[in-house]
Amino acid sequence: MRVSGAYGLAVWATTVLGAQEPARNLQISAFGTLGLARTDSDLVGFRRDGVQYDGIFTKLSGKLDSRLGVQASAQLRPGLLATVQVLSRERYDGSFKPGIPWATLTWSPAPGLQVRAGVFNFNETPAGDNMEVGHTYLWARPPVEVMGGGLTTVRGIWVARTFEAWPGATLEASAQYGTLLVKQPIDHVGAWDVTGSPTGGARLVLYTGGWRIGAGAAALKFTTNVPEPIPTIQTLLRGFGGALGDPRPARAADALDGRGRTLSTAFVHAVWAQGPWEVQGYVGRVISNAFSSPATWQGYASLGHRLGSLVPYAMAARLEVGAPRVPDLGPLRTVTGPMAPQAAYLAYAVDTIARARAANQWTYTAGLRWDFAPGADLKFQVDSLRSPDRGTGNLYVPTQGDPPPWNGRLTVFSVTLDFQVGGGR
Repeated sequence: MRVSGAYGLAVWATTVLGAQEPARNLQISAFGTLGLARTDSDLVGFRRDGVQYDGIFTKLSGKLDSRLGVQASAQLRPGLLATVQVLSRERYDGSFKPGIPWATLTWSPAPGLQVRAGVFNFNETPAGDNMEVGHTYLWARPPVEVMGGGLTTVRGIWVARTFEAWPGATLEASAQYGTLLVKQPIDHVGAWDVTGSPTGGARLVLYTGGWRIGAGAAALKFTTNVPEPIPTIQTLLRGFGGALGDPRPARAADALDGRGRTLSTAFVHAVWAQGPWEVQGYVGRVISNAFSSPATWQGYASLGHRLGSLVPYAMAARLEVGAPRVPDLGPLRTVTGPMAPQAAYLAYAVDTIARARAANQWTYTAGLRWDFAPGADLKFQVDSLRSPDRGTGNLYVPTQGDPPPWNGRLTVFSVTLDFQVGGGR
């Protein structure tokens, strides 16, 4: 992560601007999750989001949900807040090397108006900025059907305006723009560094009574290409296209480019919390002009009911990825002679890439949360994943080549201990 600029800004502001402020303006908080989980299959691995390196299998593992974070915030002067957060969790390379997902200055020039600059997270689900803080949400983890792409870390600016919509109702309008600070793991290949890709979005959130209702949209444009072996496959496709005198293999090679591809999302969500009840839902639509990313529907519905310190809950989540758009390779699929094996390999590689994200997936969740102490909870959760057409989607496939003989069913057993201490702002 290249966050030195934002981090340096926060440190400089804390040192220079805050030098005359009393030490009580500095607040330190910590949060984390200690988790253990396993599944009932070694054919596919389960991971909570698309930022994790691989998945968990039948062996009990602590890497799925475990994380530890520390946050420092200082009120430098009235209306100016500096915040820095350090987080350790499983990364794209399988390590738990700490990173800085949050380093901002927040300026409040007028009541109801905030301007934030630096490094921050953007998430469109009801969990919002707290996606890494397990104690703030009901379940052991957010639904993977919605969080398959991972939490988006951005270096940029965010502006929010809050005002009264009508008596008893508040409306927040916000927008953000910046560049990504993300490395996305690609199974058996490495990581795709999409750092620097521009992204922006806006949303409206209405608060009234026990309701919180939001809607918005976001978009990004990739500025880097996918790493090897994609460039080699592109070179071979163009070579075959020239040798065969047909432009279609070359067009397929161009379609594999990551640079210049776009991804856009539109979403709505709602939360109703009244007395012991909490109900929430989310629906999102993702569209891309990359042939390997068909249009996607994703969403979930969740219900919880508090009984003293216990909260039993249930959730259903859905991910539906459209049919893959396999490029027309023309005569490449019918090459004979000495070059036939290489031509067949290229056709197979393109087909595999096109179908890599195929998913028609449901997950049904049942769990129990026990708030046994202030700022701490224990959760027990069982997830039953069903993929009728055996598409692996966001699951990790430990073997390359043909899909594993998986029956499309996976059960995940989890226990997590969440905590949050100190005063954060």
